[in-house]
Amino acid sequence: MYTKFIEVHDKDTDMLLSFNADKITVFCDQGIDTDRGGFEVAESYEEIQKLIEDCGCLIHRKDPRLDLAHPLTWSDLCKLEMIGEPVWNSNTLRWMLIIDNASDGTWIELINHAGGHEKWIEHDAKKFPLYRMKRSE
Repeated sequence: MYTKFIEVHDKDTDMLLSFNADKITVFCDQGIDTDRGGFEVAESYEEIQKLIEDCGCLIHRKDPRLDLAHPLTWSDLCKLEMIGEPVWNSNTLRWMLIIDNASDGTWIELINHAGGHEKWIEHDAKKFPLYRMKRSE
């Protein structure tokens, strides 16, 4: 297998920097971290992501068990039988667990991947859709 490098620009000097894509541990808007330290770069998150993907590395492999074609509706999320059910957060790309909902359908409460509690309203579910596993036929 060949080593895969990306080239980005140093934020302060505009000098070209080459990174082995397999050694990048974290990247963000105008930043790359490796096991040797962090670097400020001129490129945006989207530009860095494209460079990594274009050199042949996977950023995130979609879970084939997820039904990403059908986001849960607010009325789905507010059903009593959803309490205790896992849902996929399309924003964080992590699972959450529905633990409560308002009887009037104004909010739902979830536990995120870090164990924190989040109360969502309908606007949140529209902005960051939640999904379930595909139903077995």
